[in-house]
Amino acid sequence: MSDTCTLSSLAANEPLAATAVENVATWLLIEQDGGWGKKGLDDAPMDDDVRAHLLAAVAKANAAAPRSAQVRPQLVRQEASAGSAQVEGVRLLVARAGAPTERVTLPDPRAALDIDVAAWLLGELPAGVAKDTRALVLVCTHGKRDRCCAEHGLAFYRALASRWPSGGETPDLWQSTHLGGHRFAATAVTLPDGYQYGRLSPTDAPAFADAVEAGRLYDLATLRGRSTLPAPAQAADLHLRQSLGLHGPNDVSITAMARGDGEGRWNVTLGAAGASHSLTAERRWGPELVMNSCGAPETTSTAIWNCFDRQSAEI
Repeated sequence: MSDTCTLSSLAANEPLAATAVENVATWLLIEQDGGWGKKGLDDAPMDDDVRAHLLAAVAKANAAAPRSAQVRPQLVRQEASAGSAQVEGVRLLVARAGAPTERVTLPDPRAALDIDVAAWLLGELPAGVAKDTRALVLVCTHGKRDRCCAEHGLAFYRALASRWPSGGETPDLWQSTHLGGHRFAATAVTLPDGYQYGRLSPTDAPAFADAVEAGRLYDLATLRGRSTLPAPAQAADLHLRQSLGLHGPNDVSITAMARGDGEGRWNVTLGAAGASHSLTAERRWGPELVMNSCGAPETTSTAIWNCFDRQSAEI
């Protein structure tokens, strides 16, 4: 087997479809410069009571929110050459599906103790929050989690940073802790649409930047799925987009999903291009095993999604 997880995945011809994180409607982004631990917020290099406060807020918000609309916390940072203008203090950001990013700048991490972060995550904005309508891009560079993220993610981030220097009206670019699927590095997510990408390289950066600036999706072959959706709906969404060549983030909507006949089948109804599309998304497991991550003995089977039409009707 290949010596890195990205090479292992490529050698197995592992599909990208429906590999995004699932059912995430809100992202809590916590600026944390310097080194990260292996587990993101769980072992973030910050005061124990601050970490506990943020973790408790996420847990409380997730307990109150539907299972289909959960919160995901990420540590983020920027190099001086990219993203927002550098500021004094520490920034907290909340990115909700389909909404402007909410952000507040704190004098230091301990000031987070004065904010009811759980209430914020559930929609009650604290004082001092500003809204930012720019697109937000997270690129996983979490080398402590997997070396492929450091190698491939950092190269892609820096290629984007050369296009989007700090300040101005360019999209807000951040390095991030684990986004899921490091064997697909470089991985990225665009917000607020929530689409995740994989196997990005510096050569993708110019066209990727063009797409983000134009408010459309990049190359559909690099899409992993929409993080607001469960995996079967992600598979159906990508299949319909690729079939119809749809690049607008909201060109496809999921209107219904239910278990289908047989193991690993779901019936998904989607709206797109003026029609209602009824698809069956079927998951099967491929014969190839791939590395879960670099330097770890665990392997996993590749998930292969096939989608086929049940019916199409004009709406």
